[in-house]
Amino acid sequence: MNNNCIYCGRSAQENIIINDSDIVPASLTNEKLKNNNVCSIEHNNKFGETFESDVINALARVRNHLNIKSHGGKYPQYDVLIEIDGELFKQKITSEDDIIGNGIISSLDGSARFGNIEKIQQFSNFKEQNLKIIDINNIEIEIQTLINLGIYHKRSMKRLIAKIAYEWHCKLDEINNYDSMYTPIISYITNDEFEAKHELVNLITDNEIYKHFNKYFYIGNHLLIRIKKKGKIYVYISLFGIAIYEVIVGECESLVPLLDLKELGQAKNIRRIKDKTRAVEEFIKLPIFSLLLNYNHQKKGFDNIANILIQNTSNLLNQTIITKELLQRFVLRHKLSNAENLSFNFKNIINSDFWNLLGIVYNLGEYESDNKQYDWDSVQKIIFKNFNPSNFSINDIKEMLKNDKDYKSVLTCGAEIILKIFD
Repeated sequence: MNNNCIYCGRSAQENIIINDSDIVPASLTNEKLKNNNVCSIEHNNKFGETFESDVINALARVRNHLNIKSHGGKYPQYDVLIEIDGELFKQKITSEDDIIGNGIISSLDGSARFGNIEKIQQFSNFKEQNLKIIDINNIEIEIQTLINLGIYHKRSMKRLIAKIAYEWHCKLDEINNYDSMYTPIISYITNDEFEAKHELVNLITDNEIYKHFNKYFYIGNHLLIRIKKKGKIYVYISLFGIAIYEVIVGECESLVPLLDLKELGQAKNIRRIKDKTRAVEEFIKLPIFSLLLNYNHQKKGFDNIANILIQNTSNLLNQTIITKELLQRFVLRHKLSNAENLSFNFKNIINSDFWNLLGIVYNLGEYESDNKQYDWDSVQKIIFKNFNPSNFSINDIKEMLKNDKDYKSVLTCGAEIILKIFD
């Protein structure tokens, strides 16, 4: 049977390409979920160039934290404010442990530049009397991440959420052609100016629903829930555990609640201390299912949604999600396989991820075993048995390293174990 585009009904017989669409864009997830009934140019590519790219760019900080690469295979840059000696600087970075790098950064008001002295002196307007020498090894540098909360309310985000809901619904029900009963949601996705009689995508503002989502599911993951109730098809989408949306995909004949559930993990092969993954049968027993069944979108709690989004974002960014890809990225970035040449500034590196990961590498280096064959499962067991980051503060890790004169050689051993996973 020929597959047709679920947005326009055209097929390959009409000289168009029908290809796999990432239901959740590849730059927003480490786990793939595909729908193979979307035409390439008019819809798949156009979505990527318009509303998808807007959301992807706005969520650069979250994507970077979860090690989700861009299409080019690079980690996304994100905006930060850096306070150095009372001056505020704006910079795009990929890691908070290397905020200045080898370049020159300018203050917000343009009155000051910061960087290597020799490079500063090369500017045509350089004046010796205005030069101030600052030793970054003896100062504390404060970093503020700039978070764009407005993206969660934008039409581009809502179109993306609608697209995820519709394509997932079609995948579940094996819909492989355009169906006029879905005209409202299709128009909402494909036409930025389309206005439905009733809002099809709503940002949930009920704090109770957020509390239950955070209790039972992993922050950093996407959660897709489809419930057929009261003659309508609803899809609820939790994006990274930060924002939750309700989408009305269309109408259905079923009056008895029917449930589908899909959790997309951003951390590939993560070892979870307590497995909270919920099957459909278990989910039905949870209070969250009853809350969603009875949910009726109103403006209730709208004034508080900013606080909810800020808190959920903060919870995510303050949590180190350990994956083999993250450990490899950390080891290679800091050249820990040759740590003897390493020089850490224990004072001005304040990023918790940096210290947690350094503690993990150190712990692996200290681990002695007759078994020199390491895989990801064995490495995870060592980490969570001997060094669970949640049990150590940054100061604990700093003291651990300061008290070991041979910490550099230990780090080298740990780095070699991590790199062996990828051999």
